[in-house]
Amino acid sequence: MLDWRAAGGPVRDLSALCLRLHQAPTSLLQRTVLFLSRVFKRVSFTMGISSKSRYDSVDQFPPEQQKKKFWDPVTILDIINPSRGCLTCVGYAPSCGRRCRNPINSDNRASAFRLLEDLSYIDTSTTDINAKLHQLARLTLCLRFHQSQKNDMVEKWCRKTDQQQTATRNSTNTKIDPDRMEERLKDLEKLLARVLSKAEGADEFIFSSPAGQRYRKQYDRQSAQEEQARKRQEEETRKSREQEREREQKHQQQKREKTEREEKERKKREEEKRRKEEQQARDREAREREERNERIRRRAEQARKERERKAREQAAKEREEWDKVWLHYVLRWDDIKKNSTKGTSEKLREMIPWPVKSGNWRDVSESAVEEFFHKAPPPTTGADKMLAIMKMECLKWHADRIPRMFGMIDSNLAGLFNTVTHVAIKIRAETGRQREQ
Repeated sequence: MLDWRAAGGPVRDLSALCLRLHQAPTSLLQRTVLFLSRVFKRVSFTMGISSKSRYDSVDQFPPEQQKKKFWDPVTILDIINPSRGCLTCVGYAPSCGRRCRNPINSDNRASAFRLLEDLSYIDTSTTDINAKLHQLARLTLCLRFHQSQKNDMVEKWCRKTDQQQTATRNSTNTKIDPDRMEERLKDLEKLLARVLSKAEGADEFIFSSPAGQRYRKQYDRQSAQEEQARKRQEEETRKSREQEREREQKHQQQKREKTEREEKERKKREEEKRRKEEQQARDREAREREERNERIRRRAEQARKERERKAREQAAKEREEWDKVWLHYVLRWDDIKKNSTKGTSEKLREMIPWPVKSGNWRDVSESAVEEFFHKAPPPTTGADKMLAIMKMECLKWHADRIPRMFGMIDSNLAGLFNTVTHVAIKIRAETGRQREQ
C-alpha cells in the first residue's frame, strides 16, 4: 500500500518553490499557481474531498491582472506613415527612396487595426506572434506593388519586437505581491491537509471494514483470475511459439529440400550439358577430321589428275616427237634407197638415219635402239604389222646388205650395224611370240 504520510515532504517543497517564484514574472506565477490548483483539485476529487478554490482559472485573478496591454504595436511597428499621418502601405518604394504612400483599402485597413488591437494584449516574451505578423504584413502592404516584401517586413517587425522586449526587461521589474502569494499558499496547504487526513485512514478502512474485506476478496479473486489468464496467455504464447518454431523448422526443411533438389537438378543439367558439349566436340572433331581427310583426298585426286594430265601431255609430246623421229627415219631411208649413197665410213656415219631418237650415230646403243623400235612406230600398229616392220628392219640392217648399199665400211661402222641388227632380231622374236600368244 502507498504510504500517504510520506506526502509531507512535497508540501514543504511546494512552499519553498512558491517562495522562490517571488522574483518571477507575473504571468509565469499565475500559470504556476493555476497548475498547482488543478493538480490538488484532481487529487482531492479522487479522494472524495471538496477542493473548491478561489482561483480556478486565469480569468479569476484580480481585475487589474485580467486584461492588460503589454505593448503598443502601432507605435513600435511604425504602422502610421509619419509623412501622411495615416495608415498607408508599409512597403519600401526603391524608385522614390522612401516608404510607399499608396493607400490601403478600407476592409484591409479595418482588419489591420483589429489585428493590432489583439496584438497589444499578447505578451511577446511568451507567445509566438510570427503568424499574426505575416497576416498583418499581408493587410498593410499594397496589393499592386509591394506584396512581395511581406517576408522582409515580418523580419523587420520581429527585430523591433525583440528590441522592445529587451527595453521592457531593463526598465520594468515586476514583483509578486508577497501577501497575495502567502494567501494562495495557505489555501493550497489547507487543501493538501484534507487530502492527507483522508488518506491516513485508508489502510484501516481497507483492512478492517466489511467493505474492505469484500474488496479484498474481490481483489484476490480478480488477482487469481488475472493470474490464470496470465498463465493461459503464457501457455498460449508458448504453444504459439512452439508452433511457430515447428513451422519455421518445417519451412527450413522444405527450403533445404528445395535447395537440394535444385542443386541436384543443377548438377544434372550441368552433367547433361557437359556430355552434350563433349559429344558436340567429338562430332565437331570427327567432322573436321573428315573434312580434312576429304581435303587431302581432293588434293591427292587433283594431284593425281594433274600428274595424269602432265603424263598425258608428256606422252602426247613424246608421241609427237617420236612420230616426227619415225617420219624422219622413214623418209631418210627412202631417200637412201632411191639414191645410191656411197662414201667413206665417216661420211656414211653422218648420212645414215640411225634408229635412235636423236638420229646421231654417237647415241647408238642397244637400249637406245630398243627404245626407238618400241616407241617410234605408230601406236596403231598391230602385232602383225609390227612383225613385218621388224622383218624389214632386220633385212635393212643386215650385214650382208651393207656392202651392196654403202660399199666397204670400217669395223666401227660395222659394229654400229651389228648392234642395230642384233636389237632388231631380238624385237622381231619378241613380237612373234606376242602374236602367237
